[in-house]
Amino acid sequence: MTVASNISKHTYYGNGVTTLFPFSFTIFKESDIKVILTDLNGKETQLTSGWLVDVSQSAVVYPYPSGQPLTAGWRITLLRLLDIVQETSLPNQGPYFAETVEKAADRSIAIDQQQQEQLERVLKLGVSAGEDVSRDLPVPVPKGVLRWNLTGTALENTPSEEDILAKAEALALQDYTGSMRIAGVIAKDPWVDVRAFGAKGDGVTDDTQAIQEAIKYANEFGGCVLFPNGTFVISDTIIVTNREFYGCRITGMNAQGTTILSKVTETTPVFSFYGGSGGFSNIGISNMTISPIRKNSVVAIYIEGQGFGLFENLRIRNMKYGIWLHNNRNGSFSELNQFSHIQVDYCENNIRMEQGNGTVSFHGNSFDHVYMNVGANQIGFNMVSGYFYNGRFDLFMWSHDPSAIYVHAGGNVEHCMGNITYESFQPGRFTGTGRFWFNGFIRGIGGMVDETTVKTSGEMVFACTNYQSSTTLKGTSMKVHSLTGAEQRYNGQHGMLKRLTHSNIESLLGVCYSGNSDNGLYLATSAWAQAEDNANLGLFLSAFGSVIKTYNASGLSLVSADNTSALKVANGRFTGSPGIRQVIALAANAGQQTITVPLYTDTSIFCLVGMRISGSGFEYRKAYVANHQGFGGNGHITELASGYILSKQGVSLNSVSVNADGYLQIIVTTSQSLNIIVSAMGIGIF
Repeated sequence: MTVASNISKHTYYGNGVTTLFPFSFTIFKESDIKVILTDLNGKETQLTSGWLVDVSQSAVVYPYPSGQPLTAGWRITLLRLLDIVQETSLPNQGPYFAETVEKAADRSIAIDQQQQEQLERVLKLGVSAGEDVSRDLPVPVPKGVLRWNLTGTALENTPSEEDILAKAEALALQDYTGSMRIAGVIAKDPWVDVRAFGAKGDGVTDDTQAIQEAIKYANEFGGCVLFPNGTFVISDTIIVTNREFYGCRITGMNAQGTTILSKVTETTPVFSFYGGSGGFSNIGISNMTISPIRKNSVVAIYIEGQGFGLFENLRIRNMKYGIWLHNNRNGSFSELNQFSHIQVDYCENNIRMEQGNGTVSFHGNSFDHVYMNVGANQIGFNMVSGYFYNGRFDLFMWSHDPSAIYVHAGGNVEHCMGNITYESFQPGRFTGTGRFWFNGFIRGIGGMVDETTVKTSGEMVFACTNYQSSTTLKGTSMKVHSLTGAEQRYNGQHGMLKRLTHSNIESLLGVCYSGNSDNGLYLATSAWAQAEDNANLGLFLSAFGSVIKTYNASGLSLVSADNTSALKVANGRFTGSPGIRQVIALAANAGQQTITVPLYTDTSIFCLVGMRISGSGFEYRKAYVANHQGFGGNGHITELASGYILSKQGVSLNSVSVNADGYLQIIVTTSQSLNIIVSAMGIGIF
């Protein structure tokens, strides 16, 4: 006999009919086979009776001797399980049979296969696991949950979720802060109460480790860590995300009731977020106060390479940096985080954006309803370096110290929407050499001082919809300002440009100070994308309605819609392009000729007619005023001016008249070739 197969078990599914289940592995006696049933719930039961080994058919009969066949969905497993003993005895000087030796060898191989089958069903460490990884299991704990320790070198027991919730609920049934009960909140997944991990919140106990354990637990399923009312002391950075965690939310009860009191120093963060740069996350902090034991030390919220965070309803006080967005690791960028309804008071930098060794981008971050107190030598919004774009901000700043800086622009802020409102007894300062541009308004009480420097290119550092440094319009003494804003509203508190409506009227109203007739609308031109101070004045329309002034040396023209005629004023002359113009050429010795030129057939119009007759070596001009009388009668024509004696040139202008149809009739006799041009322009209506 040989062992030609490595199979040591067979599993069959019941169908309500089959009772004979064959096996192909070698057995040495009937008791080598064990029969296990598995029900629909996966529960296994090893049978001790009710089945039979039919050696002749190499099969197991179940049920035996009677019973119902195996139900559909149930499983039956035939498992070879040998006693690990050596039963072959070879007496000294006794007979030596090959069959006996072979049977012993076959049985040994069968035991090896049996152990291999069992090994394949156990948990194993990967082949690359280090020598420092423990292979030992901890002592069993009722309902305990196994997990790897912080270094990943050994398994350890942790409380089950059931135990954690039970402990949290037990704690909640106590009046923890003397002011509220929160049992109904703690008992609901995915809320994780820091007290369930040992945090006290008594303002004395160091709760760092308990808080970190609660956050790690919540990170496993993206839960929310709950801080009840109390003061939670920490002595090290609380790591909320570090690329290894899924992320969780952290929330207190409210900013007045929940306080995080930090004992760390310098620029060590209280809460640290190091994310995946661009990936959606579940992180955030809300409803608490963060403050240090020692003033102007510690960073309240440190964000590096983290996106889509939500930070709201917070109060941050007396920190070195309140909120620090810092792209400091290779490839990191912090974007699309939301900061809402936050008060940041008396930090060296209330909000700080800084590019370190990472990328420049701080794309899409928003700061809505952020209120700041800015103290002596402190900065409200410090754009140290990097590029903040496509973002949004609504900042309210208080300061009563002349050394306080509202905004510092070291990096670039562009393509953002925002508003900055300030209130102070001393003018707020704006500093930097970068760029802080946004579409929005700056306004407030107490004034502001722009300490930035206009660059050599003429580019401003700080600029928004209603703020630009005033400049002088080229070639004039007039100052150029933006249209709106308190500093530019020279007509008191009221704006200069408004919308005017009444009944079916919808127009634009410009209101100017009436003390000077030079107030009104000025139009100018400049090169593409150039500053207004380099513009060239073109036209002025007086708000008094008394003056229309052109700065164009060629004069001012009023042109008809079809561009066929124009009235022009230039250099003290009143000229224009005629509405009617006709050119007539006469050959030499043409004799007497009658020329008809249509004027205005409208009887209410009179016109100015100019006639130019030119020939070889001479030119003759005449001017007339003509009108069409109508009612079947002839029109009238009055000569205004003429010059030159035509008869000397063999030319005779016999008559010029207007007929009943409003046509100009010219009768001329000539012995030489002539060129006659007649122009007419309507100049009045009767």
